[in-house]
Amino acid sequence: MLTITPFGLIFITLGFTLLIARPDWLLPLLFVSAVLHAFAVAIIGPATLNVGLGITPWLFTCSLIFIHLIAIIIRNRRIELGISRPVKLLFCGWMMFIGWCVLSAFTLPFIFEGTPVHPLSYLWGFDGPLKPLIWNPISAIQAVNSIIMGMLLVYVLQLSNDINTTKRLMSGFITAILVSIGIGFYQRLELSGIVSESLNLHQSLNPSYAPGVNPQRTNWPFSEASYASVWYAGVSTGGSAIYLFTSRPWLSIFFFIVGLFGLYTT
Repeated sequence: MLTITPFGLIFITLGFTLLIARPDWLLPLLFVSAVLHAFAVAIIGPATLNVGLGITPWLFTCSLIFIHLIAIIIRNRRIELGISRPVKLLFCGWMMFIGWCVLSAFTLPFIFEGTPVHPLSYLWGFDGPLKPLIWNPISAIQAVNSIIMGMLLVYVLQLSNDINTTKRLMSGFITAILVSIGIGFYQRLELSGIVSESLNLHQSLNPSYAPGVNPQRTNWPFSEASYASVWYAGVSTGGSAIYLFTSRPWLSIFFFIVGLFGLYTT
């Protein structure tokens, strides 16, 4: 059973619209989807904590990018591997690393079989007892994630000749910050009892990541408050770096203040 979440109705519509009309904006959409960590565009199976399988906005956007990548390759009849020799060498290095990750996912669990480890299936992290290492489908999922990363790298190289790519990436980054701040601030108001649950965001949470609500800390749009705090700390630090190394004081102040505000809400 596949159920599209209320959030998914909006995000899927936006994604397909960009794919058809403005595919060059799919990469900025990927930036935004990366911060929507706690949400799912669709849920396979029952939408119950740790039971249903949620399809993340990031994975959905990657599938759209893959479609666009195939279209670019067919149209250009070639694959761009870098506009300079250093870029091509770096690309080869990354491909070797990704190949090692994929190979490791299917070999290392057997090489180190029986080693006591903390299973990823434990809901509360390291509190459970150690168990002998065995191969499981999670290893295959990590291999798939590595392949997706390689696909995204190839996709970015295809856009390297477009002078507007950097501007679009910056737009996506700023939008991701604003979206994360907005959703996180809404959850803070919700936890404080100032607003009621009216956006149906709880119905769109990803059961695969077991997102929870701590009455003292906000975690949205991430699945855990610590993830959110790392993101906002990075935004604030990035604002400081912009101030020190560029001539855009207002942009740096914006990032710095917004990052601190988001960090405070967690």
